Amino acid sequence: MTDEVKNLTENSEETEDQIVVLQDNEGKDNYFRIDVVYPVAAKTYAVLAPVDPETGEDMGCGCGCEGHEHEHADAEGDAFIVKVDFDEKGEEGFVVPTEAEFKEATAAYEKLFAEEHAEEV
Repeated sequence: MTDEVKNLTENSEETEDQIVVLQDNEGKDNYFRIDVVYPVAAKTYAVLAPVDPETGEDMGCGCGCEGHEHEHADAEGDAFIVKVDFDEKGEEGFVVPTEAEFKEATAAYEKLFAEEHAEEV
């Protein structure tokens, strides 16, 4: 895991908006912006949003819309939730959460998202 993803649990506000590079199963580099890092119980999760590697701009859903709440929110290119975990060397990195962890993390993120938007009104 690269240095860019270390210390997420300790410096969550500093890591938000940071760009990280993750390789897919075929070895292709994929670029993501860390949207938010948040705790759930004793675990830490991050929301990653895909970005254009040349411009650093959010790719979103690719439809040209500006919001994330619309009928095609499941389209490829949307942000997704990953679990922050430690490897055998004790370094932080991202792993796919279990189904139960994903449900718990999603519920916590939705609550966090609702609270943030309630403050904006």
